[in-house]
Amino acid sequence: RFFVSAHASLEELFAIGTIASGPDRVTINWRVREKPQPPNTKFKIPPVDAPNVRGARDLGFNVGSGNGVPDVSALRAAVDRDDVKVLYVFDPGPDGTLGDIDWILAARKHGKIGVLIVQGALHTPLTEAADIVLPGAAWVEKDAIYTNDQGLVQGASKAINAPGESVEDWQVLTSVAAALGLPYTYTTSQQVRVDLASHLS
Repeated sequence: RFFVSAHASLEELFAIGTIASGPDRVTINWRVREKPQPPNTKFKIPPVDAPNVRGARDLGFNVGSGNGVPDVSALRAAVDRDDVKVLYVFDPGPDGTLGDIDWILAARKHGKIGVLIVQGALHTPLTEAADIVLPGAAWVEKDAIYTNDQGLVQGASKAINAPGESVEDWQVLTSVAAALGLPYTYTTSQQVRVDLASHLS
């Protein structure tokens, strides 16, 4: 099973959905919090702290009932039943935006999750608890696309290079897919987008 932040790009979500063999094995989560605003502000910012909930929905992932609160109940129930042998967490940051992770840490501590794999750009309590940590790139270190709440696709361009031998997250996911024997031959994010577009049309 996959536990994925709604800060994941469309390219990353597409790759994860393919690796997972369908959206039903992927749980999308995010942080919900009131955002500070100046007094007398006329426009109310919704408390959803996630740029790609709409993109995840468009790709067929369950993002809850539409009230802005993520639904992780199916994954939690599967963990409680000992049905999750491997949990792959994708957390591209920023810090805290993956949402509630305390239940994952507790399940891991009590042996409810056999293997925990965490892919992310930050050192977190989840990376401390993980069996395998795959270094990812921060949002400023990659080219990516997202779908906003109005359904408009927005692009983000890499501002700085990732440190050391780090690569963009779609490349990490492509390597994981290849290790699992999936026919991934992507060498550019543009190739991922072409397949993504054909999937959505």
